[in-house]
Amino acid sequence: MEPHRQSLRSKGKPISMANSLFISSIFLVVLVTPGFCQETTVCKEEDGDIRIDCLIKIKPNQVNSYDFSIAKGGKEVIMNTNVSGTTADQSFKEKTTVTPLDSASGYRLRLKNYPINENATFICKISNIAANAVVEKGKMVTCSAVSVFLHGCPWLLSLLVVLHVTQSWRWNIFACYTRGTMPVTFSGWEAVCEGRRLKAGQAPKRGRGYTMYHGTHKNNAKAIIQSGFKPSAGGTLGPGVYCSRDLNKAMSYPPSCASNDRVVFRLLVRVGKVKKIDGPSMNLMTSWHQNGYDTAWLPSGMVSHEEDCVWDPKRLTVVAIEHCLDATAKNDLEKVIKQQGNGAAGSAAPQQGSCKTCGQRPRPRTAHALQKCWGCATQICPFMEKHVCPSKS
Repeated sequence: MEPHRQSLRSKGKPISMANSLFISSIFLVVLVTPGFCQETTVCKEEDGDIRIDCLIKIKPNQVNSYDFSIAKGGKEVIMNTNVSGTTADQSFKEKTTVTPLDSASGYRLRLKNYPINENATFICKISNIAANAVVEKGKMVTCSAVSVFLHGCPWLLSLLVVLHVTQSWRWNIFACYTRGTMPVTFSGWEAVCEGRRLKAGQAPKRGRGYTMYHGTHKNNAKAIIQSGFKPSAGGTLGPGVYCSRDLNKAMSYPPSCASNDRVVFRLLVRVGKVKKIDGPSMNLMTSWHQNGYDTAWLPSGMVSHEEDCVWDPKRLTVVAIEHCLDATAKNDLEKVIKQQGNGAAGSAAPQQGSCKTCGQRPRPRTAHALQKCWGCATQICPFMEKHVCPSKS
């Protein structure tokens, strides 16, 4: 068995070398490709000053305009600018200085004595090219080369971790083979059925329906179930119907409502075409519908709890009462939902034509192709959540 073990280890060397070459190529691409990472970095100096680097390349042999601003609570304020006809906010004039970066790679703004007590978006423009960076309260990085680089390219750290874990997993498999054992008896696969629920931070996908929540006063609940939602005239994301897949968000609305008077609906929301509102798309925060989108999604990184705004109220259906402390009111509202035919119980009933192996219903005029597990020869369906081979002992 010893020669066999040596041959397995020798096969691992080219793989390890390939991984090394791949990692090196990743770093090379990052270093030489402009715009591959964030074009705006924000960090705190040792003396407490905030440093904002706008890494938009300056055009040579011409006057380059610049504009630095900060957005908090839906309001944007200019901190420093050289654009004619535009002036900075008076409170920032004595606190900011702007200098060009080396190699004409952009401009740097230093901001003195300015605490960040809430989530903020720092925005910069050079010759009408804009970039921005979101800084969460209490999470600003210090101005070291490594921390700023990883904060500007967060995906790179994740990639390196995945490569390291993959390499370790491969050697564990080699070792198990040489000892004649495997760490698990799992010979199928494990799949995740997305359904109507999303994990925190997961973006809604176009054209699908998802479970979300909406808080309202109990006096308005019956009319909403029977006649539908009335869109808000305005808000963080502009006009529309506001909801969230974060129940805690819905439980805080309406803000002035007593807990005994609050009702939280469980909704089925057909999101249609979704626009994620983050740093690069802040300019569409209230104009997303005019640009062809049905729903705007504000991730939890931008606010404390994620929220969605749906333009057409017909895309939302009340399917259940998720929360209501008034038992009588809850019972009455559930009866109204049942009368409307929107209840969750009806939608969860078994459907005819479902796959007998996985229990899911195939698309029209299609069928799930069953196949044998390569470990135990059991008939399995690719759409099963998981398959574990029975014990051979």
